[in-house]
Formats: sequence, structure tokens, C-alpha cells
Amino acid sequence: MQEFPYLNTKIPVQHSAKELSTFVEGFPGFKFCIYLAHKDEEGWERSTSRAYMNRLFPRFLYVPVDILKEDVDELRAVYSLVTVSPEIVAINQTQPHKSNAVMQEFLEEGDIPANVDAIVKDEGGMLVAYDLNGPSFIRWFKDEAGGFESATVLLVGVGGVGEPIARALAYEHTACVYLIDPVSKVELQAELSELMDVEYYTLQHDLDLPETVERLVLINCAGKEGVEGQSKVEEWLTRYKEKGFIFVDLRPHLDIDIVKKAESLGWKAFTGHGMNAYNDHVLVSKIAELIGGTSPKFEEFRKAVAGVS
Repeated sequence: MQEFPYLNTKIPVQHSAKELSTFVEGFPGFKFCIYLAHKDEEGWERSTSRAYMNRLFPRFLYVPVDILKEDVDELRAVYSLVTVSPEIVAINQTQPHKSNAVMQEFLEEGDIPANVDAIVKDEGGMLVAYDLNGPSFIRWFKDEAGGFESATVLLVGVGGVGEPIARALAYEHTACVYLIDPVSKVELQAELSELMDVEYYTLQHDLDLPETVERLVLINCAGKEGVEGQSKVEEWLTRYKEKGFIFVDLRPHLDIDIVKKAESLGWKAFTGHGMNAYNDHVLVSKIAELIGGTSPKFEEFRKAVAGVS
């Protein structure tokens, strides 16, 4: 059997625990990480990790699994299969599954974060939550855009990606962090208020920033598929043009129209492509540890990601 069976083709998407079990059984001696998500056909076709993640380690496969958010029985079956299958070492999960209630039944007891983007097995084979987004974003931002010290930070979208980023910002000595999300973040605001100056607004239009902001970081993490109602974001981009402030749209593409607009207005603007590479590299490094492999250096990995983006 080939050591890289999906080197040049995209690995097929599985749609149930039964399909996944049959697929795993078809590759004896392999190790696996599953990618748990729900996307339409076009979304899965755009999923670049289906390609580059299967070119990293011999006899290792990164398997996409599509489960509906409301299908709790199938979710339970998937987590159960992972629990009893020593060859499945990790789960990378994205929306709509980052905060699903079924997952809580399988994780080790303790303080479980609201949004879990990865699950790995500890030495005893137990499932434990593993944060990717927070550390990856901070690491990427410091390397590419600078630090957060004394910055006013606008975080638009405080869900699956935004919440762990908000938690990570609590240790970055910001001037103030504004959380903006239509779903209540009052509890998160109360929690983070013990660590930093933080305010929460339901709608972007409720926040009226002063003209005299000395250093501004505007982060759009309102969803990889795009943000609803970008007019306020564009208004901020125009209001603070030619100041060299920083704008990040965390969608993982190389080119995004609003990022190009921000650049034309004198912002230091970034897509989420770079952070996405850091994010997956954190996971890849952990997988390497779990399967006894050697993690690629980050720059090599980043080129592999860019090659299929």
C-alpha cells in the first residue's frame, strides 16, 4: 500500500461514523486525524486542507467528516468511534461543531472551553481539548503585524474563532478590547474584565469610536464564509484611513476584496491565510508528536498551504 495514497488527489469526504469506520479499516497500519465540519459541496471543494494535510507524513491520513449540527446521534457515534480507535489520534473541528453539547460527554472532566477547535488524545488515550486559534493568532500577529501593547482592538465576531482570540488578547497588554457579536457575550465580558479593559456591543453600529484613537487593530473574524453587513467595517476603514492602522480579515484566502480596499486606504491589511497556516502548523506539530513523526518547519509548511490556496 502506498505511504501517501492521496498525494495527488483529494481525499473523499465521509458522511457518517459507519463510513468513517469502513474508511479507516481500509488503511491498516495508518494513523488518522479527522476534520469534523459541515459544508456544502462547494465548501468541501474549496477546503484546501484536504490536499496539503495528506502530504505531510507517511501512512497518515487527514479525513474530512461531514455531520449536520443537529444530528446529535451521528456526532455521538463519531466521538465514540474516535474514543475506541487507537489509530485515530486527533480531531480538528470547525463550525458548526466547536461548541456542540455531545462533545462534552467525551472530554476529560475539568474546565472545558466554550469553543473547542481541536481534540487530541493524551497518553492514556483520553480525549482532551486543544486550543489552536488563540495561540496561533497571537503568534502570527506578532510575527507579521507587530504586538498589541497599548492598542485599541475591535473584534468583530466573537464565536468559534473570535472567542479564543479574545481570551488570548487578555494577556497582551491592550488599551481596550471591544467585542462585537449579535449573540450575547456578557458572561465572556465579565470573565475577561478581570484581566483587561473590555467592552461588549451587540451590533457594530452601537459602538461609536472616538476620532483620536492612537493605535487601532480591527479584526474581522465573523466567519470564514464572509461577514454580514460590512458597511460599518468599511466605515471604520474610511474614517481611520492613512494612519497605518492594522486590519485583519480572518478568512483564510490569499485575496479578499475588503482587504484590498483597506490597503488602498492606507491600512496595513492582512487576510487570514497566514494565521491559517500557523493554526494548522500547531495541529500538525501535535500530530507529529502523537504519531512519532517529524513536523515540517513552518516555512516549508506555509509554502505547502499556499500551493493549494
